[in-house]
Amino acid sequence: MKVLILAGGKGTRLWPLSSADVPKQFLCFGSHLSLLQQTVFRFLKATLVEEIVISTNIQYLELVKLQLAEFDSEKKIDILVEPFFKNTAPAIALGVKYLQEKKGAKDNCAILVAPCDHWIENPEPLLTLLSKINDFAKEDKIILFGIYPTDAKTGYGYIQIGQKQKGPCYSIEGFIEKPEKYLAEQYLAQGGYYWNAGMFLFCPRTFWTELAQCAPEIYQKMQGGLQSGIDLFEKQPRVSIDYAILEKTKKISLCPLAIKWNDLGCWDSIYESLPKDQNENVKIGDTRILETKNSLIIGNKKTISTIGVEDLIIICSEDKIFISKRGNTEGLKKLSQELINDA
Repeated sequence: MKVLILAGGKGTRLWPLSSADVPKQFLCFGSHLSLLQQTVFRFLKATLVEEIVISTNIQYLELVKLQLAEFDSEKKIDILVEPFFKNTAPAIALGVKYLQEKKGAKDNCAILVAPCDHWIENPEPLLTLLSKINDFAKEDKIILFGIYPTDAKTGYGYIQIGQKQKGPCYSIEGFIEKPEKYLAEQYLAQGGYYWNAGMFLFCPRTFWTELAQCAPEIYQKMQGGLQSGIDLFEKQPRVSIDYAILEKTKKISLCPLAIKWNDLGCWDSIYESLPKDQNENVKIGDTRILETKNSLIIGNKKTISTIGVEDLIIICSEDKIFISKRGNTEGLKKLSQELINDA
């Protein structure tokens, strides 16, 4: 199996710590390893994985090199540079072409695409499952991984499953992107819905066939080889892999993944994922708190002090402070964009 790690996103939903210059995949949250480093380490441990390629934008090339320098592994980790921001569909197409031309991926070789900004408490169930379904990707299928929802989150994509298929997989009836609260509650009560984990498995033969049918504009610009694909990358449409292929193809299945997972898309997700003290607080950095409960407090070089508060998100960067009630941080993307535009 070969792994393509996507590390080119500009994510600003964890403002003020993340930014277009240093997005969240390069940040550390309660660990000495960044989210990118944790993802790489996860797959370095897997004996099944033969090659790891990190696809990132040219703007982040030096950051990726710096963070990879901390690894001493027999497995070579390649970096594929995306010359422009074009979302995940063109990036994955370029990554598959790279794996074929530079790393010898055959038409029936299993390729796992994984985001680099997700939190997984224990990766062993994922690695075990990958070894079991490695051959399924060679059967003209795209296998998408789903997480059984534990609460009615509105910031995740949901997938409705259908009939049981071969092995651990199910057919997919539909995709729902970030539903309203009442719908998420219905999905949770009804069952048969999974969170979209953003990881999927396929072989190049199936990928190119489905790309040609579902997203012919991207497909056509990738037919002249790797260098041609790089040269034409600026002209690629800006579209996600979900809209380009996954929500259109008939060759897709869902494989449930029994892990503790979070996509760390907002500060509430960070709070949920990290260890807490006896008062259910998450504290990172220099903090001095009294009578404080159920809060996420992250400092930088400044001391953060609180007395008698609860259910707060307090984030301090070198020159910015963000304060919110817990549960209200999904709207931060809009606020951070307004702040960027005002700068």
